[in-house]
Amino acid sequence: MSDNLPLELQLNIMKWLPIKSLIQCRTVSKAWKSLIDSADFIKHYQGHKQHLLASYEALVDSERKYVSIADDETFPQKKVSHTIPLLLQNPRIIGCSHGLLCLFGDYEDDSDDAIFDTETVVLWNLFIRKAVAVVLPYWVHGTVLGFGVCPRTNDPKIVKILHDNSWDVQIFALNTGVWRSCNNLPRESVQISGSGCKWESLVVLERDDTVWGVWMMEDGDPKTFTKLFNVSVSIPLESMVLARGFRMTSEAIIGIMDDERGQLFGYDPCSKHLSNLGIDGEEFSFYVHSYEETLLLLDQQNLTVYNEV
Repeated sequence: MSDNLPLELQLNIMKWLPIKSLIQCRTVSKAWKSLIDSADFIKHYQGHKQHLLASYEALVDSERKYVSIADDETFPQKKVSHTIPLLLQNPRIIGCSHGLLCLFGDYEDDSDDAIFDTETVVLWNLFIRKAVAVVLPYWVHGTVLGFGVCPRTNDPKIVKILHDNSWDVQIFALNTGVWRSCNNLPRESVQISGSGCKWESLVVLERDDTVWGVWMMEDGDPKTFTKLFNVSVSIPLESMVLARGFRMTSEAIIGIMDDERGQLFGYDPCSKHLSNLGIDGEEFSFYVHSYEETLLLLDQQNLTVYNEV
């Protein structure tokens, strides 16, 4: 960009650049780096490309793999493999919000010549290759974790809920780097289902032996549930179909499980056409999450560990 362009115009152009180009722009000048690294620019960055993250266990060694697929007109050709940035044992995905992936597992720390495991959450930005780890205070079986980015402050937050004799709710905010307790939360405001924490659902999957029905709720109003389409696939009797996620086009991502292995497919609800995504793994090991490119964690030192428990 020319030096003759007003800074405001340069700013508006950079807001729409893809992540890779934007990271390169940070090396052009100190002024651009300072601008791109600012909290205001990170919050209002608009060059968000959509992607799907597929997680599965490999057939050869059962190692969990992570592959992102560009959710655009090239789908499913543009694939990128990712490696978890920290040594997490048996990681599982808690959720994805504003382009950040939240993982949970045991973090093996041998920095003091004494190897020990701690229950840890990792917040991971795949595209700028940055991650931070948050050590969990007082973890016991039955603890429920939630994750999200506050849309008003752009602050990533982790929620930890433990129900023993009473509710124990703690929230970690990345902006402060500490945990705080919530002591005035009414009991009926928290619902625990399986290993997730939910206040509302946007999509409900209705399943019988051969068909998945997809319903969507608008604006958080339960009265607006509308059926969108059915996922109906002809498969052998010994096989099974599982809905794993959705593209921005509403195309469903399904897993077909057969003989201890599985494959991911795209399902067009209009033509009912199946497209093989070229991802094979162990049966029932597939998870798919939709996420967008983001600059969150750009201001963080990579592999920072928050251990204020």
